Amino acid sequence: MGKKIRIFPFLLRTGKFKDGNEVMRLIKDGKVKVDDRVITNPIFEFRPNTKPVYINGKKIEGQKEELYFIFNKPQGVICQKNDPEGRPSIWDWLKSHSGLKEEEINSLVSVGRIDINTEGLLILTNDSSLVNQVLQPKNQIEKEYYAVVKDFLSDEAVSQLEEGIDIIVGYKGKKKKIHALPAKVRILSRNQSKSEIMLEICEGKRRQVREMLNAVGNHVTFLRRERIGKILLEDLKVGKIKNISKEEIQNLLFK
Repeated sequence: MGKKIRIFPFLLRTGKFKDGNEVMRLIKDGKVKVDDRVITNPIFEFRPNTKPVYINGKKIEGQKEELYFIFNKPQGVICQKNDPEGRPSIWDWLKSHSGLKEEEINSLVSVGRIDINTEGLLILTNDSSLVNQVLQPKNQIEKEYYAVVKDFLSDEAVSQLEEGIDIIVGYKGKKKKIHALPAKVRILSRNQSKSEIMLEICEGKRRQVREMLNAVGNHVTFLRRERIGKILLEDLKVGKIKNISKEEIQNLLFK
């Protein structure tokens, strides 16, 4: 009979809508029908191969192909699709530089985010089950970063990072103190003016690496994500995107 899917990811994956906010508005406004039934719950489940979907009375075909990419995000672009400040996004970048069709780009989501000033590895997909798998805290998938920080990173600071440290996370008026889990730190070079390190974490709080290093007194001047699980950035140039198979991504993340 086919696998059930929730209406929200089904619509998002068609690539016909610019972001999740537009999809959510259509659902909440009663514009979506499955068969003859108006759907206002985004987690409503159905079998797409047996039930037609309509938006404002027009039949919508689902995006059947699952897409998986790795992307070397450049600095200066954000991962969000709908930014109230109107900053450039990775989605704008992909429309100009990737050669992908607009519907393919619209169907994709970023599996986690890195901030506007950070470059490096992102996973992009339209497979909502993969997104949920990766973001489940219990899976604790490692992320490794190359960081350049101001000043000498002391052995005491390294010990603090490796034992876990309290940091401030959040955005504007919603900041809070949390305890970051222990990191793994490898010193590449250090002197009185700067230090270069590799730092591995298994969480994904907003600006976590920057805030962990701020907490030990070392300001980050450059940050690049190099690895997620066993997926490596390797020689993928900044701003470039690369197709990866579902089998590869499962093996490199979960085995």
